[in-house]
Amino acid sequence: YSFDNRKWYKALITEGYESAKAVFEFYWRGGVIQDGAYMVRARATDRAGNIGFSNTVEFVLDTSPPSIGSGMISSGALSLFPEEDGFIHVLKNKPYAIILSVSADAREVHMSAKNAIFNMSFNKSTSLWNGEFTIQEIGDHPFTVYAKDEIGNSQTREMPALKVVDAGYVYNEQNSERIRAAMATLRVFNAADTRWRLWDGGAFGQHNPQVTDEHGQYGFLVPAGKYRLEIARDGFESVQSQELEVKRNTFINSNIALVPKKGFIEKIINYFK
Repeated sequence: YSFDNRKWYKALITEGYESAKAVFEFYWRGGVIQDGAYMVRARATDRAGNIGFSNTVEFVLDTSPPSIGSGMISSGALSLFPEEDGFIHVLKNKPYAIILSVSADAREVHMSAKNAIFNMSFNKSTSLWNGEFTIQEIGDHPFTVYAKDEIGNSQTREMPALKVVDAGYVYNEQNSERIRAAMATLRVFNAADTRWRLWDGGAFGQHNPQVTDEHGQYGFLVPAGKYRLEIARDGFESVQSQELEVKRNTFINSNIALVPKKGFIEKIINYFK
């Protein structure tokens, strides 16, 4: 047999020696073969010296797993990076997108956070793998990416771990009950005219203002800048936060207490008498 039609190696006939049909096998003993495409051809010689050749067969030797490159986690137009603690911070129950570079031989890619597995799909137009994930459990989550090629070679790579945090919430200062349907408005400082203006959340795939849900929750992911948070709800005194200076893409998710307006509770009691 030969890989190049020039150098030939002996094979072992296992069945049919000196007959019209024979079975043979061979084991490569010529050292390390590099991954790549090879053209294999067999040659047989009978007692009279007649020589016959088989058809040439191409085979691909691939012992290397797919290479997993860099990736990016994002929410809308904002990308997330590890914080000072080394974790990428994400909000509980919020969907995030991930884009990943993997070598061209990959046929299957998925990511996992703790026990949750999220499949990814290949985007032919960008040659990148895309996926989405949502995590429902607060805490630290190891984050890994798995890639496998067509013949089963695989690799798992650890990525920066995720720290899943809860959204901020608005609550009644007197009884600690969560307040639903409160209006959370975020303003950003405009250095050009030194005025506080409504932050354009729509440009980043977010609503602003936000209305707190049944658990009183809200949350913003913002780029670098100076911000001010305003919370308002009928029957409560409105509050305004101090200036929040953000150096990088960051969540604004503080827990905010509202104080009932004076006489409001009495009016409710009298209404139901």
